Amino acid sequence: MKKIALASLLVFAAVGAGAQSINDALLFSENDYYGTARTVAMGNAFTALGGDLGSIGINPAGSAVARYGQFTITPNISIMSTGAQFNADPGVADYGTAINNTRSRFTLPNYGVSMYMDLNRRNGLKGFSFGFTGNATSNYLDQVSVFGDNPHTSYLGNMAAGLQGISSSVFGNNPYDNRDVYWDEVIGWRTGMIYNEDGSDVDYLGSTERIFDDGSIGTGGALTQRWGRQTRGYKQDMVMNMGFNISDKLFLGANLGLISIGMDRNLYIAEEAVNPQDFPNNFEGTDTYFSYMRMRNYLEVEGSGVYGKFGFIFVPVPAFRIGAAIQTPTSMHIHEFYRTTGEIAFTDSRYSATENSPQGEGEYRLISPYRVNAGLAWNFGTGVFSADYEMADYSTMQFKSAFDGYAGDFSYENQDIKQAYGKTHAFRFGFEVKPMPDFAIRAGYNVATVADKVHDKDSALRQSASFGLGYSSPGAFFFDLAFRGNFRPNEYYVLYGDNANPYVSGYLNPEVKIGSQMWDIVATLGWRF
Repeated sequence: MKKIALASLLVFAAVGAGAQSINDALLFSENDYYGTARTVAMGNAFTALGGDLGSIGINPAGSAVARYGQFTITPNISIMSTGAQFNADPGVADYGTAINNTRSRFTLPNYGVSMYMDLNRRNGLKGFSFGFTGNATSNYLDQVSVFGDNPHTSYLGNMAAGLQGISSSVFGNNPYDNRDVYWDEVIGWRTGMIYNEDGSDVDYLGSTERIFDDGSIGTGGALTQRWGRQTRGYKQDMVMNMGFNISDKLFLGANLGLISIGMDRNLYIAEEAVNPQDFPNNFEGTDTYFSYMRMRNYLEVEGSGVYGKFGFIFVPVPAFRIGAAIQTPTSMHIHEFYRTTGEIAFTDSRYSATENSPQGEGEYRLISPYRVNAGLAWNFGTGVFSADYEMADYSTMQFKSAFDGYAGDFSYENQDIKQAYGKTHAFRFGFEVKPMPDFAIRAGYNVATVADKVHDKDSALRQSASFGLGYSSPGAFFFDLAFRGNFRPNEYYVLYGDNANPYVSGYLNPEVKIGSQMWDIVATLGWRF
């Protein structure tokens, strides 16, 4: 089965109800490590290597491997490329031509400083390190747009079907405060996108629907449907670190990690009549025809969190290293701001309308999963090879109340998390060779399973490949450059939820398939002291 993410309707609905979706729990919990250009070029396979400021977030013990202080700063250019295909009836039809989008962003994903205190001892505790790094662990850059013709179902028809049996009195005073309806439904009612059938306050029609001669209700004709999203943001780990060198054989380390999240997301869905005459509507005894509608949702997220991480690196013989680390669950506090806007146009412009919701605000806590990682490294003289394994169990994620920490307020969402998500397994490989003492060539590869339990096991893998070069001057300065491609499994989005209208059968709701790649160009300027 294909991976099915939340549909745009469900996202709109969640926003009207407080916006905690299990998809966002996963989004804020996953890590996509950046680091210095050296660690990126080597696939971040640094659990057993250490010695680089980009490795501290992977294994805290890595800071004590280098017996000198360091300062680094790492600028980056990210380029996101997406291709989206529309399918009006996934049960029968094929996907259409891909619509491609590209978006770029300049960031500073890594910076840091560390100090090493040499105790001048031959054995035992020979020295210790302390330092601070800032390192990006997610880049929420995204842009997707897609369109296609659909003669079978409509967003407004689906909205009307979902309201069947609910009295239109819910749209009376202060409907945005009414927990029985979603904000897109309020906007739909207030603008005339949906309305009651004659003589009933519990039966609804969408402006894209009509009642046929046999009494059945269905979409009046072909609609051009458009869907899109834009996302921009980051997750950044600010790490305070201490490391200890014991006899140059055992390195120990501990991190206190402080997480900062910032994200903006813009989602829209639109429908346009191919032929407005197929969509007759009557308002106040006047005939008019549906032309166009659009619903847009804005979400802004601010978050912070804290975790601990502990690790070691053991050197049994000079050529080999063994490393491991464990990270505690992260306790995050998420603050959201959201609003929804809608507009509709009829051929008689007197009935065209727009509506803007108030700004909503919500807070909650999110507990993200623990992580464990282990690694091996082999130094073969002119270079090094390293391999890492990392596991995280996303079924342990939990929503809790922002103020009393009570999870029962989110019992349904937390149950959905346990059913939808499981463990992920990631493998990272890195290679570095030095043809000359001051020059290095590097490469890396990552492969990881996805957290979703419902996915195509043959294709749902996250993969990345990287390549880089490094120069270390005879003095204190060094410079590294890396290129990385991040390749994600296809996403499948149903544009709106199951159509509950009993008069419509035989058609699935439209689906979008999204393929995406993220390209990073990373450079590190560093100084040793």
